[in-house]
Order: sequence, then structure tokens, then C-alpha cells
Amino acid sequence: MADVPDPLLNTDIGSYRITSKIGVGGMGAVYLAVHPLIGKRVAVKVLHAEFAEKQDVVQRFLQEAKAVSVLHHSNIVEVIDFGQLPPKQHSLFYCVMELLEGEVLRDRMKAAGAMPEAQAAHIAAQIADGVGAAHREHIIHRDLKPENVFLVGPERDTVKILDFGIAKLTGEGQASMQTQAGQLLGTPSYMAPEQCMARTVDARTDVYALGIILFEMCCGRLPFIGEGYADLLIKQINGETPAPRSINPDISLGMEHVILRALQKDPSLRFQSMDEFQAALTSPALSGPLPELAGYGGADPEQTLLCPGSEGATLPGAAEIRSNSGSQPTVMGRAPRSGGGALIGLVVVALLVASGAAFLLLKGDGHGPPAPATIAADETPKPPAPPPPPQAPEKVHLHITSEPAGATVQRDDGAVLGQTPLDALLDPGITIKLSVHKDGFKDEARAVVIGERDKTLSLQLTAEAPQPAPRAAAHHAPPAHGGGHKPVPTNLGDDILRPSL
Repeated sequence: MADVPDPLLNTDIGSYRITSKIGVGGMGAVYLAVHPLIGKRVAVKVLHAEFAEKQDVVQRFLQEAKAVSVLHHSNIVEVIDFGQLPPKQHSLFYCVMELLEGEVLRDRMKAAGAMPEAQAAHIAAQIADGVGAAHREHIIHRDLKPENVFLVGPERDTVKILDFGIAKLTGEGQASMQTQAGQLLGTPSYMAPEQCMARTVDARTDVYALGIILFEMCCGRLPFIGEGYADLLIKQINGETPAPRSINPDISLGMEHVILRALQKDPSLRFQSMDEFQAALTSPALSGPLPELAGYGGADPEQTLLCPGSEGATLPGAAEIRSNSGSQPTVMGRAPRSGGGALIGLVVVALLVASGAAFLLLKGDGHGPPAPATIAADETPKPPAPPPPPQAPEKVHLHITSEPAGATVQRDDGAVLGQTPLDALLDPGITIKLSVHKDGFKDEARAVVIGERDKTLSLQLTAEAPQPAPRAAAHHAPPAHGGGHKPVPTNLGDDILRPSL
């Protein structure tokens, strides 16, 4: 059967003619289009027909065009036109955008692992510049992540920020995409604590997301990895941020401070704007003292960090922690100490229930550790307690990716680890058997040995071969001698069904 032709190919959308299809996603398809007179090439995003009647999806599609249309910045993808096709073309909604040629930041990170610090700072500074421009137009992105950052240019080092589909317009007189009470919007791995709890978001919410991206670029992994959405959200709200240098010792002390400041749980302790964040990333302070930045709040003058080549210089709000061996200091992120961990967990669980997410609630009484026992002066001391049992080895991270993404990964015991790309926490010294499934592709099976260090498993999925068309049984006259007949070879070359796109 012949391929079904795409009805949009070689048709006109606005002033442009569709010439080819670039890709297909869950909500729509992207086409290459050319202006017939001046030859300008653009990308045209067309919403799938089944979503044309769904107002929430159409609203998000329109929201992206509306948000980006007011922004004119070299680090933000340009929207050229927006409209709806006539009924004979199924009333499809479309958005004409700048054509980008390059690579997604996620692909760069997969290939590079932990990126060189200078490269990570250069990319993050451009993201801060572009998102800062959006903030000045009262637009909060709310979904910054490597998948929404595109790298273009001859050296693939110029940033273009994509997907303002759930952006929040906060300016007076501007239409805002209303968020229902308790609705979670964003990608959990990059959501700020206030966003995880469906509280009011502002520019500092995007600062936190960029801090996660910067952490991941410098360390080759995310700071928080959960066994499910509920666990991940609770860690974003109340988990202790690991020191980047404990994961990648090559990170400078100045960069570590910048990352941890962006990832403060309390928004008032983060960079108060993308301009401040960008200033820190482009300052010589990454190899010396950081400048005093406004809005940091509550810094203890005795909590200082010494940077190489900056004797006596202080970094506000960073604590210097030295071990008995005199090793270099480690900066620890500070979180609000309200003692309400269990309450926060219950709030997150309630929000996930309201959002229709499945989760497991870990039990906990919510109380702090018991007060230490005291011994009266005349009381006979008790014998020393036995030594504590040896600690279990720390878990290691298994990062699993697939091409294409979105494959389901399952252990041989039936436990589903999630969909690719994913990170799993596993005990070292074991071998696990994994099965990988994605509709339209052959299943994959892998046995992975988990050592003492983090590991990455990359899979290239193979598309399933098209199935042959059913054939009617051939009837043949029996041979003259009356015996059984031999099977007659057939040529199925013209009868294989071709997949329709």
C-alpha cells in the first residue's frame, strides 16, 4: 500500500509554502516552509487536528505565540506569524517561527557528560540574558530545561530559548493563562520549591530552574533524583542540595557558590533577578571573589569562603566548612529550617492527587530527633554503647537514555524504573536485568553490572519491520500422479504493507 501523502505538503500557510516535514511531536508537527518570492526559510508548527477543539491545548499554543511575539531578543526564538487554517484544511492552528539549525542542549549534555565550566557558564549566561528580557516584559517561563534550549551558530554556542507554552504573563492589562488552584505546571526535575507547592511564582522561580540546568551541565547529573514524582517534588522542597564539588572536583569554588546560591530553597536568598545571575556568571569572580549582590539577605559576615587568589575576600551567605584534615572548604546550600517536613510532604501528596498523579506516600511521624538523654552528676555512667554497624555503601546513579526517547524501562522483578531519559538509584556490586519497550520499536534486553561509580546506558532502538499483507490461500490442482503437492514459491515483494505516516 502506498504511503498516505501529507495534505499540508506543497500548500500555502500564510506567505509561506510547506516543502517538507521536519518532525512530529505529541501535540503537533513541524514543517519546513519557504517564502516563494524572497526564499526565506521558516519553521511552521501545526497543531494536530484532534486538538483543534480542545480549548486548553489551543490556549497553550496561543500562549506561546503571544508570549514570544512581544520579545525581540537574540537568545529567544522569533515568532513570525500565527493563525488558523480554513475548514477545508481542518481548521488547524499554526505558528510560523524562526528556523533553527543546530542541536538541543540535552543532546550536547548527553554527549559531553560534565561540560567544561567555561562552556557551561557561557551557555547559562545567555539563558539568563534571554529569560531576563522576558522577565522585563512580565513573562515568567516556568519550564526552563535542557530540552527547551537550542544551540545554533557555526560553533553551536549561541542559545535560543524555546517553548513558552506555559509561560505566565504577569503585567497589568495582559491576558494571563490562568492556573487552577493546586495545579502543578512544569517539569519536576527543574521546578522550584514554590512551584512544586503550587504557590505564587516570579522571576526567582526561573532562577532556580537555571540553577538546576547549570548544576547538571557542570556535574553531569541532576542534584535531586527521586523514585517517583512525589519523592522528587519533596526533595526539591526540603532536600539538601549536594555540593557540586563533591561530584565534580574540577568545578571552581566560585562556580560552586553561584550554583548553590541559585538553588536556595528560600527565594529571598537566591539571585533576585536574571541580571544578577548573569553578572555572577560573566564576572572574573568565578576564579576570584564574587561581587556583593543586592537582595541576598541575611548573610552572616562570619560565614565566608576563600577563593584562590583572593586572600581575605568574602562571598556573602556561603559557609566555610573545613574537615579535621584541613581539606578545601565545601559550600553547603541553606534551606529554611521550619521543622515541617511531614507537612510539606502531605501538601505535595495532596497536590499530586489533585493533578491525577500516582504516587507512594512514605511513612513518617514528622517529629525531629529525640532530645539527648542526660545523666545526673551522681548517677553511675553506663557502659559505652556498642559501635554502630557498618554503613551500607552509597547508592550509585544509572542514567538511561534511548533514541528515540520515551521508552519504558522495567526490571526483571517487574519494577518499572520509568521512561527514558531517566536516572535510577541502585546498590553497587549488583547485576540487574532490564527490558526496554517502546511502541513501534523492537524490545531491548540488557544485563547491567552496577559498579562503584555512576554509569550511563545509551540505547539505539530499532524500528519494527512492517508486517506483510495477509494473502488468501493459493489453491492448486493436485499432480497427475495423485500424490501430495509441493508448496509453490510466491513473491511477496509487491504485497508488503508500507507504514502510513
